[in-house]
Amino acid sequence: MQLRALAHRLDCAVLAIAERNRASMKTGGVSAGAGTRKIEYGAETVLDLSVPEDAIEDACGEKSVKLRFSKNRNGAAGSSVDLAFHGALQRFTEQ
Repeated sequence: MQLRALAHRLDCAVLAIAERNRASMKTGGVSAGAGTRKIEYGAETVLDLSVPEDAIEDACGEKSVKLRFSKNRNGAAGSSVDLAFHGALQRFTEQ
């Protein structure tokens, strides 16, 4: 994978962002990335963001979001972190 070669050459992490494919819009998961499975197979870590269906913005403009480790070659997969997302500021904070 060319992104892995680039990361190795630059000695840095590469963050690839993909939208969910139609079949996985609600469920997410490691194979939910639209367009290609190369990210799924080549990635060290796959993170999945999901918003509960009943989530509403609070008085501060933040909405509950769950960050799940769908794949983690260097630790436990399946772990999750509850976050608050502020759309206007494009900011995540831990709840």
